Amino acid sequence: RRASADEKSKIEACSREIDALRESLRGAEESTLKDPLTGIGNRRLFDTAIRKAVDESNARRTPLSLIMCDIDHFKRVNDAFGHHVGDEVIRALAGVIEANVRETDSVARYGGEEFAIILPGTTQKVAKEMAERIRRKFGAKSFSIRKTQQKIGQVTASFGVAEHRPGDDVATLVQRADAKLYEAKAHGRDRIADFGERK
Repeated sequence: RRASADEKSKIEACSREIDALRESLRGAEESTLKDPLTGIGNRRLFDTAIRKAVDESNARRTPLSLIMCDIDHFKRVNDAFGHHVGDEVIRALAGVIEANVRETDSVARYGGEEFAIILPGTTQKVAKEMAERIRRKFGAKSFSIRKTQQKIGQVTASFGVAEHRPGDDVATLVQRADAKLYEAKAHGRDRIADFGERK
């Protein structure tokens, strides 16, 4: 009986160790998909999520939209106030985006000051409404340097919106959303461009 109890105790200890290792591995996997500055998804998470979303949209013939957004004149902010202020601005936009998306959506820092929002089951019209809400709320923020209380003022962002078309692959969808983002910037920034607009 004693031997049996010892074996049981060893098995339980091994089981606890395995659970701890699994939890540790899960944490490590999650950290590789998170952007360290903002805590939202990183480019790796985006690549995985967009592939899955496009595959599902093609298979189920359900709508899918992609929003690409970029902070306007970000280099000026960095040059004038320093990278720590630039980081605050990036974190602020990430926070506004996160507060205005649904659980089913995926948000990622696409690179530098650019963000991507994947919206499964969403038409371009609804995606544009969401982008407008984020644009307004971010643009309403007023930034200042905490230590000196120096006013930085408002910072804006531009948005490109594209809806997945039947047969679109990931590259095509991203390319179209990106093209609209650059169109928004070319037409004066602090605005949204989508494929419903005729310039």
